[in-house]
Amino acid sequence: MSDRSWSFIGYFFTVTIIVGGLGLAFYADKNNLEPFFGSTAVKYAVIIYCLIGVFFIVYSEVRKRVQTVSIKTIGTTIVAIIVIFAFLALTRL
Repeated sequence: MSDRSWSFIGYFFTVTIIVGGLGLAFYADKNNLEPFFGSTAVKYAVIIYCLIGVFFIVYSEVRKRVQTVSIKTIGTTIVAIIVIFAFLALTRL
């Protein structure tokens, strides 16, 4: 796929994750999160969607900067995500 397509996918996931986060913040303010997180299937679907979205966002940026597509770019993306999540887990943010 072209860089334009990868950028569109990255922007799409960015916008949907931000809108979803704002929606959850709105419903959390009203103490009405039960429809979203009352079901385990919905909870895991949201988590998996966010993880896939983060992967595509980071991968589109890595692909843009490296200019080559190989298994190394996918590995670099996964390592970057693991390092960021490890930092957040260690600092408990």
